Amino acid sequence: MAGARIGPVVDDHDGFGFGAEAFEDFGGAVGAAQRYFLQGLRLAREAGDSIIGGRLLANLSHQANYLGRHADAVQLARAAQSAGQGVATPAVQAMFLVMEARALASSGDHKMFAQVLTRAERAFEAHDPNGEPEWVRYFDAAELAGEAAHGFRDLGRPAEARRFAELAVASGETPLRTRAFIGMVSAAGALTNGDLDEAAALAMDAVDMAGPLQSSRYVRYLTDFYSALTESHGGHPLLGQLAERILQHYPSITLGTAVVLSRVA
Repeated sequence: MAGARIGPVVDDHDGFGFGAEAFEDFGGAVGAAQRYFLQGLRLAREAGDSIIGGRLLANLSHQANYLGRHADAVQLARAAQSAGQGVATPAVQAMFLVMEARALASSGDHKMFAQVLTRAERAFEAHDPNGEPEWVRYFDAAELAGEAAHGFRDLGRPAEARRFAELAVASGETPLRTRAFIGMVSAAGALTNGDLDEAAALAMDAVDMAGPLQSSRYVRYLTDFYSALTESHGGHPLLGQLAERILQHYPSITLGTAVVLSRVA
């Protein structure tokens, strides 16, 4: 986001060693969310809870990556790892690492993405579900695979994206919301691979699965995919079918320019 100011979250002398930076001066819901994150970091510092501080830094990394601030997302994820050094459980370590991997993929760094993803996988292999904090129980093998699928999608590697996407939804317990996101990742991978019919089918299945999911991030997945489909196969009949399916659930989306109206965000 242009014009955003970057400032330190935690002072170097606070004992946490976060070395973190985060965004300020964002408006609307994004700005409000970041203010809550920053307040949480200050409270974690005061309480001496480096794990919760690391969790918040990882969340900020995820948000920064979504906003296109990939270098900052990498640094925030590394700060989360520093915060948890020596105290983070294996699943927590894996979650912090995979946030860095996601940001590296968004930056187009194939080599570092592979290295950090491997570290995340190895950390997760050592985890004991009964010894992990309650808040990280959601981060299971399917979640890790889903994050990997996103990374491979961002790197334009459809075969790996599809393989990890299949792992992410292999369990019947995967929430519908997650399945919808992964469905769009699979659709993007198929499109990159030149499989138009499969890409459109996967996208329409994902839209139907999600229904009226009110998530600005998911809507962005839809509009980005539709824009990519338009650029590569403009005028194809599948475009109209997909547009009709999307607008059935999201009538406020302007697909022509991939602009999402504020009511949906």
